[in-house]
Amino acid sequence: MIYILIATLLLLIIFIGIIIFRALMFKPMEQSDIKLQEVDIDEEKATYALTQMIRCKTVSRYDPKLIDENEFDKFRALLPQIYPNIFKTCAYERIEKTGILFTW
Repeated sequence: MIYILIATLLLLIIFIGIIIFRALMFKPMEQSDIKLQEVDIDEEKATYALTQMIRCKTVSRYDPKLIDENEFDKFRALLPQIYPNIFKTCAYERIEKTGILFTW
């Protein structure tokens, strides 16, 4: 019984030693410098889009009877007006009653 305990302890020490050795020998790969690109943002347009979306009371609930589907319909109708290029580029599908999925 004592030999099994000693063997198990010895294997554990060897295992921990291997882990420590490999951690010390690890060297991450060199990465090239990331070039930052400045993006122009139309703050007024972004603010307008956000305020319009927030006005839609799209609240999910556990009880489906409490969900106002008209608000979700209003939100889905608003999206193509605010983001027409996304609707030109991405595939759009509805998921169940309130979900939407864009595939790029």
